[in-house]
Amino acid sequence: MNDLYFRCETCKRFVDAGYRHAYWTLVEPGVVLADDYVTGGTALPPVSAEAVFAADAYWAAAANDSAMAELLGRVREFLSDHARHSLSFGDLHRLHAPPDEWLAWRCDDRDGGLLPRNLVEGLHLSTWTEVEAYLSRTGGSPWWWSSPDARQAARRKFMELVRK
Repeated sequence: MNDLYFRCETCKRFVDAGYRHAYWTLVEPGVVLADDYVTGGTALPPVSAEAVFAADAYWAAAANDSAMAELLGRVREFLSDHARHSLSFGDLHRLHAPPDEWLAWRCDDRDGGLLPRNLVEGLHLSTWTEVEAYLSRTGGSPWWWSSPDARQAARRKFMELVRK
């Protein structure tokens, strides 16, 4: 379990929790319990934002590392914004159970994850041509771009979001 995320099950948003640092400072001492989706389970143990805020070892990493300070700043903002919602913790397997579940989520990381909700709600793109131009201009593509089925699913979700 390396790539770990805080997730708001209420808003369908997630943010990077800090890779192995989150595991050693939050999971190992029992501040949070990770979900069991990686092993095929469906348990989503609730996360207490207050308990995470009180985990001094987790937040201490910001003092010595500017990249970690930026990441933990986003985590703090995310937990503050969603503290009264249904929070969960774990890896990306949760976003693929059921398989197209990832289409409903928005990533609050700095790079945005380029999920359909990020394209519409964050970048304010309104046509698929704009999406293609954006990806061409930035020189990057999301993980789902190389899979024809996933790309088609993302395009359908994007169009559905634009019509709302």
